[in-house]
Amino acid sequence: MKDLRLLTKIVKAGYNYLCDALKVKQKNNENYSSVSHREVKMIQYQYNIKKALEAVLFLISKAGNIDKYQLVKTMYFADEYHLNKYFRPVLGDNYVAMDYGPVGSGVKDILDKEDLAIEELKEEMPFEQIGLNYSTPKRPPNLRKLSKSDVEALEYGWNFVKDKSFDELKEITHNKIAYKNARENSTSNAPLMNYVDMLNEANKAKSEEIFTCAEHMVL
Repeated sequence: MKDLRLLTKIVKAGYNYLCDALKVKQKNNENYSSVSHREVKMIQYQYNIKKALEAVLFLISKAGNIDKYQLVKTMYFADEYHLNKYFRPVLGDNYVAMDYGPVGSGVKDILDKEDLAIEELKEEMPFEQIGLNYSTPKRPPNLRKLSKSDVEALEYGWNFVKDKSFDELKEITHNKIAYKNARENSTSNAPLMNYVDMLNEANKAKSEEIFTCAEHMVL
């Protein structure tokens, strides 16, 4: 009789253990499914065009002569750097994944001297342009609109870009996760890139904290 009771307890314990194990496995599968199939929220910022102009003037002044490709790539690397170190970008531009790499649409409008950009800035573009090259700022940058960390990021971006060829920069940016994801998940020729994908591995775990106030942040 005692042996039968002991056997019953053992069988019951084994049954309960098996049930608990199956529940844990099912829960893990559900969590994995929800993570792997959920849509990643598109994170964007309120682009600051006046600050962007000062950043452009800063880079032209620093470089002396800089081409369009170098300039837009410097801005991208500066924003990526600042986002990962200080948890916000410098400009908050809307980056699109174009054929030759990421391009900030707001900075592109400044460089192309678009009428809407001129109207919003309330001044003619204060720099010289010859073809795709920019030089001779007509005024110095207003550094009061750029923080010390903004300047640090812009200098980082320029130092990273300045000695690299067009093809080198194209290859580097095409291998960025943010660029790949944008191109793979859209049929557009210039799909919008997500700031979430610009985070490095160490910061991805803090993405919710980093982007909580992104849409309302004043850069």
